[in-house]
Amino acid sequence: AVLCVGFCGCTTTPSGGGDPQPVGNWWDDPLLFADYDFAAVGSSPVVSELDIPGARRDAATNARAQLAANVEAKVQSLNENWSKRVGDLTDESSFSSYMNNESFRREIVDQTLTGAFIAKYQQEGRVYYVLAVLKDVSAFYTNMLAATEKRLETMAITEELKSKARDRLDGILDQNREEAKERSQSVFAKLGIGSGS
Repeated sequence: AVLCVGFCGCTTTPSGGGDPQPVGNWWDDPLLFADYDFAAVGSSPVVSELDIPGARRDAATNARAQLAANVEAKVQSLNENWSKRVGDLTDESSFSSYMNNESFRREIVDQTLTGAFIAKYQQEGRVYYVLAVLKDVSAFYTNMLAATEKRLETMAITEELKSKARDRLDGILDQNREEAKERSQSVFAKLGIGSGS
């Protein structure tokens, strides 16, 4: 299935107005996005000057696909961590199986990508680069928690255990959200695209 959410086929300028200005060598700096799952660079060859719009569109599609893969990996990582943290309240393998399935991951990825946009683009020689980012990382964690709690409600455990699991998940979520928010602000400042939230 093709993911086409938020900025599918985007060949216009990013939200917020005019063309973004390149800042540094963001398209070729893997350390800039180290340990940050909410940004991705896509690229496409430029065959001719007439092909620039097509290359830009293809680069945006590649960036979007990479961002979706990053978010899906983040969902899986969080699920594994969260399963360990609430495993004594529920059956850890049961909680994990509820969370680590394709439909759950796809739901989170689709919701997350609605908040993504093309932040920068750059042509270097015969290659066109596009940077896709998630502006509001807090929304990712809010969506993740809501979907997790919805699944938690369907588990065959007592209301008391569900309540304890929700409390733990809320605490973990707050910590994860704050860490991601700080990293987002750092990355956005380096890119010159405003503050991440």
